[in-house]
Amino acid sequence: VTLLKRKQLLIAEHWPRCKDMRAVALQNLRRFKQEPVLSEVAISWPYLAGFFDAEGCIKLHTTQSSLRLDISQNNKELLDLIAVFLRKQMPGASPNIYRNGARSHVIAITCKSYCMFTLRRLIASGLRVKKRHAAVALAMSHSNHADIRAA
Repeated sequence: VTLLKRKQLLIAEHWPRCKDMRAVALQNLRRFKQEPVLSEVAISWPYLAGFFDAEGCIKLHTTQSSLRLDISQNNKELLDLIAVFLRKQMPGASPNIYRNGARSHVIAITCKSYCMFTLRRLIASGLRVKKRHAAVALAMSHSNHADIRAA
């Protein structure tokens, strides 16, 4: 269970029977959803591997052998923490955070060398769901780009 959802799940688990108390619990759920406690979140490569498995996307350009990694999230503050972590891990990297729709935000890594470094670290740190796709992206080159895109 993510640290961001723990308080909401505790409220749901102990849902009150009293109508007045349910109204208070509902207010708390809404407040926790809008104001998660990010001070409890410690970004690490294993945390990021799990988060990327759930919220990440590996994009291969259609005509060139370029690569892009995106992570979507409604909580911009969490993406800010991830961006700080990535800048510490990859000096010179500048992951961009931009708005994607009404509430969602995306952090994007667009430099191919930083994407490759990130994918290697994610695999080494326990990436599971997107591990095969990450391995394919790591194997991409100018000469095999078209074949990889077709696969």
